[in-house]
Parts: sequence; C-alpha cells; structure tokens
Amino acid sequence: MLRYILLFPLLGTLLNGCLPLFGVRLKRQHSVFIACLASVCTALWSLRLLVTLAYLPAGHQVIEDVLYNWMQVGSVRIQFSLYADVLGVGAAVLLSLVALLIHVYSVGYMARDEGYARYFALLNALLFSMMMVLFAGNVLVGMFGWMWVGLCIVLLMSFWYVDVERVKVGSKALALFRLGDVALLFALVLLYWNVHTLDWSVLRRVGDSSLLPGLLAPWLWGMSKMDWIGVCLAIGVLCRTAQLPFYMWLPDSTAGPAPAVAWIHSAILPLLGVFWLARFHFLLKFSSVASGLLIVFGALTSLLVMAIAIFQYDVKHTLAYIAMSQVGLMVVGIGVGVPDAVIFHVFSFVCYMTALSLAGGAVLMGMHYVQDIRVMGGLVHSMPWTHWGFLLAVFAGIGFPGFSGFFSGHSLLWRSLERGYTAVWLVGAMTMVLHAFCLVRLLCLIFYDTLRGGEQLRWHLPEGQPKEVPWTMRIPMYVLLLASLVVGAMHVPTFFGGKALLGHWLHGGFIGTKVTTETILTREFSTGVVFVGVFVGALLALLTFGQGAVQALRNEALLQVNGRGGAAGVFFRWAQRRFYIDVFLELVTVKLLLQVVRFVLAPIEKYVIEGALRLLSATILGVGVMFGLEKREPPGRAISIAVFVLVLCLLWWMLSNAMIVEGMGGV
Repeated sequence: MLRYILLFPLLGTLLNGCLPLFGVRLKRQHSVFIACLASVCTALWSLRLLVTLAYLPAGHQVIEDVLYNWMQVGSVRIQFSLYADVLGVGAAVLLSLVALLIHVYSVGYMARDEGYARYFALLNALLFSMMMVLFAGNVLVGMFGWMWVGLCIVLLMSFWYVDVERVKVGSKALALFRLGDVALLFALVLLYWNVHTLDWSVLRRVGDSSLLPGLLAPWLWGMSKMDWIGVCLAIGVLCRTAQLPFYMWLPDSTAGPAPAVAWIHSAILPLLGVFWLARFHFLLKFSSVASGLLIVFGALTSLLVMAIAIFQYDVKHTLAYIAMSQVGLMVVGIGVGVPDAVIFHVFSFVCYMTALSLAGGAVLMGMHYVQDIRVMGGLVHSMPWTHWGFLLAVFAGIGFPGFSGFFSGHSLLWRSLERGYTAVWLVGAMTMVLHAFCLVRLLCLIFYDTLRGGEQLRWHLPEGQPKEVPWTMRIPMYVLLLASLVVGAMHVPTFFGGKALLGHWLHGGFIGTKVTTETILTREFSTGVVFVGVFVGALLALLTFGQGAVQALRNEALLQVNGRGGAAGVFFRWAQRRFYIDVFLELVTVKLLLQVVRFVLAPIEKYVIEGALRLLSATILGVGVMFGLEKREPPGRAISIAVFVLVLCLLWWMLSNAMIVEGMGGV
C-alpha cells in the first residue's frame, strides 16, 4: 500500500525526464498533465493513508511495507522498507498538497521557459525524494532519500545552467550537503554498531531497552556513544537546514526558479530537516551535548539571520533569511524537548510561508523579474490580488489572532519558558519582534507609497506599470492562506477555549514525551509580552516605511557610506554585508573542503573512475561496431545502447543473487 506513494512521482519523473532523451518531444500541456497528475495521485494517496491510520486503534497507528531485500552481507540484511505513522503521514499530506499547488503555480510562472519538461521532471523527482524520506522504513533508506533531495535542490538551483555563476552556486551547496551526509553516515555507523538495526520500528524502543546503559556510558573524550550519535545527527541536519555555520547555500538557492525556491525555503527545509530531528527525538533527549548544540546554533541562526534580513533589498534573499530564521526556532524547540509544539509550528509555517513566497514570486513576475525593493512601491493598485495575498500571508506570519502562526509561535515560546529555558525564550521573543518588523517593511516597500523605479524600470516595464499575474498563480496563494486558518483552528489551545486536537493527534508520533498541562501564568506572561512586542515591531515598520519610504531609503543610503551614522552606521553596513560570516565560513568550510576532496579523490577519479568509463565506452563502441549501431539514427542508437546497458545490469543482478544464494548455502 505504501509503495504507490513513491510510484506516482517516480513515473512522472521518468516520463517527463527520460522520454525527451529518446527523441520524444513532449508538448507543454503534456508535461503539465503528467507532472500535475503525479502530484494529485500522491496527494490523494497520502490522504487515504491518513484516513487508514485514523481508523486504527490508538497505539497501533503504524503501517509497514517491505519492498525487497536491499543488500545482504553475511548475516547482515538491510531491507528497502517503508514505514508510516501519524507523524510521517501528517507531514506527507501537507507536503503533497503544497507540491500540487507549486505545480499549478509553476504552470503560469514557467510558461515561456524552454526547459519546461525538465523543470517538471525535477519537481516530481523532488517529490519522490521527499516521500522516501518521510516514509523510510529504516534510517539508511531515509539517508538515501536525503541525498536525492539534495541532488534535486542542486539541479533546481542550477536550472539555468548557461549562467556559470548559477552552476557555481550549485557546487557550493553540493559540497555542504556532502559534509552533512558524512556526519549522518557516522551517526548511522555508530547506531548500527551498538543497536544492530536501523529499522524505525525497533529504534523507537531503544530508550526502554537494555542497550540504553551502554549507550549512555562514557566512551570517547568524555562523551557517550549517544552523545556522538546525537552530535553527528545534529551536524548533518544543520547542514541540510542551512543553520549556522552551514547557511551559505540557502541565499544562493534563490538563483533557481521562484516556485521551486518557494518550495525549498518554506516546505522542504522545515518539513524534512526538522522532521528528521523529530524522528530522532527518542535519542536526542538522552544527549545533553546534542541538545545543547541544537539550541546554541538554532538560537544564533534565528536571531542573527533576522538581523541581516531587515537590512536586505532583494526580495528573494529577504524571504530566504526569514525562512532560515524560523527554521532556527524550530531547531531550538527540538533541542529544548518539545517536538510536538515544533511540528505544529512547522505545519503552520509551511502554509503561510509558502503563500508568502508565492506572492513574492508573483511580484517578481509582475515586475518583469526586478528583485530590488527600492525601485518598487505602489503595486497595490496594479496588482491588487497579489497585494491581498501578500498582506494576509504577512498577518499569518506575524501571528495575527486567528491564523495558525499566532497559536504555533506562542505555543513554541511558552513551552520553552515553562521548561526553564528563559534565555531561549528571550531570543525567540526578540526574533519574533524582528520577524514582524521585517515582514511589514517588505510589505510597505513593495505595495504602498508610489512606484520609485523611474527610468530604471523603463526597460523592464514597457507598459509603465506591473501587470497582475494569471489565476493559476493566484489560486495557490489563497488556498494556502485558507489552510493556515484551518491548521490554526485544528490546534486552538485549551487556554483559548480549544482542544488542541492536532497536537494530541501528532503526539502519537513521539515516544517518551508528555502532553503537558497548561500553566496559565506562564502562558499569559509569554503570550502577552510577545504579542505586544510583535505589535510594536510591526507598527514601527508601518510608520517608517508606510508613507515615508523614500525618506527612509535615503537615510539608509546615507548609512551605507563609510564613516557615516556612528555605531548605527557601522552596524547597518555590517548587517548588509551579512556580518562577513559567509565570507569567513566559505573560506573555512567550502573551499577547504573542496581542496581536501580534490587532493584525496583526484587519483581515484583519474585512475579508477575514468578507467572504468573508458572501458565501458570502449565496450559499447565495440558492440556498436559489431551490430552496426553506429549507422543508425540518433534515437534508435540511444534506444539500442539503453537496452544493452539494461541487459548488463540484469546480468549483474542475476550473478550477484546467485553469489548470495551460494554463500547462504555454504553457511
């Protein structure tokens, strides 16, 4: 039953991505139909899984599906299996619905692009990879899904590969992803070495098993094995979720198409990265070192990145920093030990942040891809539908009462305060205030006052004013905003007269956590203080940039001059340059890592990989000469070569199975 949720997006990827390789040129409407049908089927199947789990008895809401024996070495056997519980299915429902809306939005945004089929093939491939992560039956399958997700992200970042700079951006992200993969691999090796399994169904019970004392005993450099496993997991996820000190790739990811960028920032990072941490919460809660690492780097990322965001002028970069900051708060929540509150905030964030990012993409299309907010303004008149979508998304983002962001953000903060993490609560409160200021600033500079571009926009806007985007790009925004209201209504806390149904239902996905009773004094204090702070931050941004945007931008331009503005000017200039963190970290991590990889792998690439490729090409050429394939037309030649490679793979599979059977017989 579970396997079909992987089959649909995989078929969409193969049809859109492989048919053109064999000379079959798909029309645009055919590519759209294939990709959207795959995403629709995935969403419907995830909803079916949700209904199936709902009818299972409490404590047994799990579905498992073993596809085949993936690999076997002696007595060690790893199965390619799928595993679904309330946490994975809930995330899959939301992710597949968002994926469907991204596909619909892309129909209008990518209408004139030449790489239409390739783009939709990558979207389906990304959906397939994410479903593999969510429904992985063991950690190794999940890691391979993570690797495919990283590859798809890199390919989307470098989608317009004619631009060399975009390709370099993809290479940087790939280097950081590989660093995270190495850390995850170390965690997997340590985990299997001590627990002798990688299956989720068994790993979830490690805390109640006899193996726990051995995992908690001091092992290396004063740290236990559980600490080392947790630290490696934390480093791997910090790389994937673009947290300090591995955040350099996320702002650069804006080089890709806007719908894909919106999907990466608002859905993939929080749902998959934080989901992975929540999956491992049963281990992380036993490691104070790993929890402290998540708290420190998550808090630094959330506050520092938001301080950078409020001084940026690029729409895509600003939205990327906002997403990164909120993911930092989620990482902090995992470290604090409130995974249920974190997952609720993830669901809320995915709804309003995707709507906000899609509205930002609509602005870019209406402005003919001008990204500088200093030349925008007054778009409320020419793009009213986009304005209302952006405005409602801002309300949801700053935590306006009624939207899910109000309940999820405050729930995450007061739970941290209740557990005694006062410093964490303070950082979170400051981040929420800056978050509100940044969102309202972005809203005012884009939509209010008057259009400030003048002559700079003459070549970009031949008609003098931006044009409203088509309905295929507006509908997804409003559907996501409606989802934000629905998610909020499903988790109204008892403090506000609700029953917190979503949180209690998702609680079944966590082992060893308790649904805490609400401390009214803590809630009143936290909610009241943060709400007032958010209101003040939003009001300050409205007063500064609402009607006096031109003067405010002039003042900021003066602060950009060295020696002007005193300490405020120095802080402004450093914030605009991202405090030079990315320059230092790129030098230390990316370039150093690339040099080490080149030094170690250059001989292997030259003598092993190139030798194998030369041997394969010579073999294929010899077979081609033997059977006269070189005289055929290119499509027929490609099909013949593909069939030959398929036969080789089939022979290898048969021989390997025969060897395994022979070895088992000998045992």
